[in-house]
Amino acid sequence: MKQLLEVIDSAKSLIDDNEKYIIFNDGKAVETNADEEVEITVNESIDFSDYLRKNDTDLEKEIDRFAKVKTLVSVKKDVNLKIIHVCDDVKYINYQIDIAKRLNVNLTIVYGYVVNDAKIKLDVLIHHKSVVNFREYHEFSGETKINTSFYLLRFNQLNYKSLENNTNINDLTLNMYLLQQDISLSALNVAINESGKAQNQNLNVYHLHEDTASNFNTYAIANNNSVLNIKNIGQINKGCVNSDLKQKTKGILVDTYSSIEADPALIIDENDVLASHGASIGAIDPEILYYLMSRGLTKEESEKLIIEAYVSPYFKDYNETNLGKYILNKIK
Repeated sequence: MKQLLEVIDSAKSLIDDNEKYIIFNDGKAVETNADEEVEITVNESIDFSDYLRKNDTDLEKEIDRFAKVKTLVSVKKDVNLKIIHVCDDVKYINYQIDIAKRLNVNLTIVYGYVVNDAKIKLDVLIHHKSVVNFREYHEFSGETKINTSFYLLRFNQLNYKSLENNTNINDLTLNMYLLQQDISLSALNVAINESGKAQNQNLNVYHLHEDTASNFNTYAIANNNSVLNIKNIGQINKGCVNSDLKQKTKGILVDTYSSIEADPALIIDENDVLASHGASIGAIDPEILYYLMSRGLTKEESEKLIIEAYVSPYFKDYNETNLGKYILNKIK
C-alpha cells in the first residue's frame, strides 16, 4: 500500500495547478477532483453499434471478455482534465470517455506508470458541436497492446496529439471515425523507439460522411537497433463528397542498425474529394549535423538537439507544463 501511495504521489506531480484529474489504478478510478465536471460509472457502457456497425478485432473481443472492470467517464462541463494510469497487476484495461455536446475540453491521457504487460481498450465518443484538444503520452515498460477509437459526431473539432516513448514491444492501433458532417480532425503522432525491439503502429482515419476533413502527421524516430512499423490507412467512403484527407509520415534513423517502415494507404471510393499522402525516411542530414558540431556541440549533443526540434510540434504551447517538462527530460 505504501508503495502504491508513493506511485500515486509521483503521478500527481504531473498535474498542474487548478487542473482537474482522475487517477486510475489497475483499471479502476481511485481518485479525482473533478466531481462537478465528470461522472464516473462502473460497468455501464456506451453501445457504439448505435453509431457505427463494425466487426470488432480479436484484441477488442479479448479485452471485452477478460477485463474485470469497464469504466465510463462522462464529461458534462467544460474542463481541463488529466487522466493518469497506474498499473502493475491487471492485464486488461477497458474504459470509455463520453464527451457531451457543445463543450470545450482539454483532455490528457497519461500511461506513464503501467509497468506490467497490458492490453488496453479506450473508446471515445464526442457529441456534436464540441471542440476537444486531446493529448496522449505513452511510456509502457511492459509488452503492451492498445486499441484507441474515436467516434466523432457532427460539427466536431478534434485536435489530437500523441507521443510514444515505450521501452518494450508495443502494438498501437488508433482509429478515427468521422461519422457525420462538418468534422475537422487535426492529428499528430510522434513515435520514439530506442527500445532495441520492434514496435507497430496502425493509424487509421475513416471518412464516413460528406464535408469532413482530416490532416494526420506522423513523426518517427528509431535508434539503438530498434524497428518501427507504421501503417496509415485513410479511407473515404462512397457518397462522402467534399471530404479532404491528408496524411504524411516522416522518419529519422539515428543509427545504421535501426529501421522504419512506412506503409501509407488511401482507399477512396468517391471522386469529388481531396486526398493525399506521403512518406519520407532517412538518416539525420549530415550537413545539419556538421553545422551544429562546427559550433562546438558533440555529435551526441547535435543529434539530441535535432531530435528535440523534430518532436517539437507535440510540445507547442505545452513545454512549460509539468507533464511537458517530464516528457522533455525523458527524451533528452
